[in-house]
Amino acid sequence: MVTIASKTSNANYHLVHIAMTKNWLEAHADFSAGVHTFGQCMALADLNADGDHRLIIADHGQFLTNRSQAKLKVYRGTSLVAENALLDLPVAIAAFHMDLTQPRIPAVAVASGPHIYIYKNMRPYFKFSLPPMDISSVEKDVWAQAKEGNIEVDVLMDMLNGLSKEVGFSRLTARSQQLLSLPEAALRKKFIEDQKNQPLRRQTSITCLTTLKKSLPDDDAVTCLVVGTESGHIYILDSEAFTILDTIQVPGVPCFMGAVGLRDVEFRIVVACRNRQLVQVKRGWRDARPLTQLAAQALGLAISPSAVVVALMDDTLRWFTKKGKETWCINLPGIVRCLTAVPLPQHGTWAAAVGLIDGSIQLYSEGKLIDTIATPRPVSALICGTFGQGEHCLVVNSEDGGLMVHILRRTANFKLAEEQVGAKDSQPLPIPKKTKLFVEQTVREREGAKAIHDAFQMDLLRLRLKVARSCESALSGSLSGNPISSTQPLRLAAQVRGLGPTFQLTVELENMAEKDAMIGLAIVFHYDTKIYQIDRPFIKVPLLVPRFPFEMETFVGYVSTTPGLTGVVRVLVVKGAHQQAPLLAALIHMPMPGDLESV
Repeated sequence: MVTIASKTSNANYHLVHIAMTKNWLEAHADFSAGVHTFGQCMALADLNADGDHRLIIADHGQFLTNRSQAKLKVYRGTSLVAENALLDLPVAIAAFHMDLTQPRIPAVAVASGPHIYIYKNMRPYFKFSLPPMDISSVEKDVWAQAKEGNIEVDVLMDMLNGLSKEVGFSRLTARSQQLLSLPEAALRKKFIEDQKNQPLRRQTSITCLTTLKKSLPDDDAVTCLVVGTESGHIYILDSEAFTILDTIQVPGVPCFMGAVGLRDVEFRIVVACRNRQLVQVKRGWRDARPLTQLAAQALGLAISPSAVVVALMDDTLRWFTKKGKETWCINLPGIVRCLTAVPLPQHGTWAAAVGLIDGSIQLYSEGKLIDTIATPRPVSALICGTFGQGEHCLVVNSEDGGLMVHILRRTANFKLAEEQVGAKDSQPLPIPKKTKLFVEQTVREREGAKAIHDAFQMDLLRLRLKVARSCESALSGSLSGNPISSTQPLRLAAQVRGLGPTFQLTVELENMAEKDAMIGLAIVFHYDTKIYQIDRPFIKVPLLVPRFPFEMETFVGYVSTTPGLTGVVRVLVVKGAHQQAPLLAALIHMPMPGDLESV
């Protein structure tokens, strides 16, 4: 273990600050935003599948004094574009893809109390509740007697106190805990009278939330939710059916989690608990296994493919290997407020950003200080990712409710602070920018030729797969008989009668909507004029009322002079003169003249 002190003298700190602030561009600063949140309640996601990533914040506001101030906010750039009121204090949020529908719009999960509220298109979509927990038979019997009036208040209190000492106060129901906390006998009696007829339930609360890819590592792949609870359990939820896939017991209460890997292949979940234990969970495990015992309570956790970084209350930042061995311990120059991961693949490194109470944000990579950002207010929450069109944006929430956005410059240079200060006497030869860029690009291509080639081939295969899927979807959508647009719920049925050479073609069109009527529809028959002749190739549909099918008939004449030749008739439902694609399509295979079968 190596201990590094990051406190420097004032003169050196001034030089380091000037050198390292060139890596980030302060794009936005709004200290009147009035946003009060923390790191687990911030997310960045492409909510409209248009490449423009939004900032999602669960703002708890002044929740303890005004419960209506808890809101779910969405920022597009510097503008607040959506706002939803939350029913309870938010604990954590996560943006995830819950299905394979197109376009690939993610949903937002908000954890509050024992529930997870799912929002899709920023509208309430689903609520998942944690399963109820077992209640002690003694506690059930005590409240059953209280309901029947067969037990005195003092006896009830004595039995609940004894049960609390035996099984633990946290294992009682919320009703019993609240009763034991009342100081006066009159309040206890009134509480028992008010609550004795209500069903007795014991439900846990969510403490932390993260995401885990299900079977593919793509950015828009289906994602599972990983939930940590007050009862010491971790649940992995299927985001499509919202069922519990895995239940893992943790020797403590989870407060921070990080997950890497794929749930259906191999994954690893690292959990920091309130009892200062750092544990991990892998595929197939039913109980979490300890990694190490932390020196103090955890204030944040970030996980990379090869290491785990934890910020502690003793103002230290510690690096751990996959097996729990501590590799670095950094003494920070101030009180830690938050921690987030900062992936920098273009620089070949992965960093952890620490927000301090003095307003500075320090970036560490492999136990070494690589950058410092100075802000005018104490930092409360951090998140790094794609915001808008920028791939590396650092969103900062200050303690007084301000929002700041820093964008990583293209010319960022993450050299060590000591190297930058010590190299002030050396004067390198001036190299033209274009020459320098060419040399750097040449070196990068030489060192990573195989990786660049593999990435190119992977992108090419994905492009071909996407084109093939789009082509298949277009072909199947035009000939399957299903509606192309979900906003036009129609049903089309066709029947052929007769022995030939003249057939009667009956088409039935029905509006499947619940309330809305449809107008301006028409039916068009597409056929080979060398084989068939249709009396009415274009039929205008009147006002189509829901649940009242409209039936129309026309005659199809067989005019081909070649014996045994048959064809198909396509029935298309169109709307408007400028409609490029039909709303509905059906394919009818015409019988041979004299054939008794019908289609």
